[in-house]
Amino acid sequence: MLLLSIPVVNVVLLFVCAFGGGEYPNRILKNFSRVILKLSAILIGLTLAILMESPLQL
Repeated sequence: MLLLSIPVVNVVLLFVCAFGGGEYPNRILKNFSRVILKLSAILIGLTLAILMESPLQL
């Protein structure tokens, strides 16, 4: 869990824990990683949708 605080390593570790084979048998960590990835995807999608609807042109 300490590795999740490092900026680039956290994304790689989340994918490895969520979709890795038998290397991480801990079910709680696997489910936690999947939930964090899903929430991140939802938040990125909402942010992009809000930015696309915004009248402000960047």
